[in-house]
Amino acid sequence: TSHGGATKPATSAKGALGSKPALRWDPVGRRVLLPLSGGRGSCFMVGARSVGGSREEAERIARLCWAKLKHGASVEEAYRYRDGLVKRSCATGAAGGGAATVTAATTSRH
Repeated sequence: TSHGGATKPATSAKGALGSKPALRWDPVGRRVLLPLSGGRGSCFMVGARSVGGSREEAERIARLCWAKLKHGASVEEAYRYRDGLVKRSCATGAAGGGAATVTAATTSRH
């Protein structure tokens, strides 16, 4: 399955992720990219347009998804999680993405 132009996702990206998210901003596509295989191959993507045009909100969601992947979620699970975060962000406004989500991410980050 393709998500926003990504190549076919691997089952799990846990081993390919570093100790912190290596987010890249794509100014042309207005999206945040998270490489899934050491910087080569497929990328996990969060579009700023999908969260009211907010680069910061797209980065926040990408970091939360990175934490999910790092803790063993499959890429497909992370995309479903991302989609839920995007819906929640749109429902609450891009600047207020939801305190429960931020708290969960804080405990996962090192």
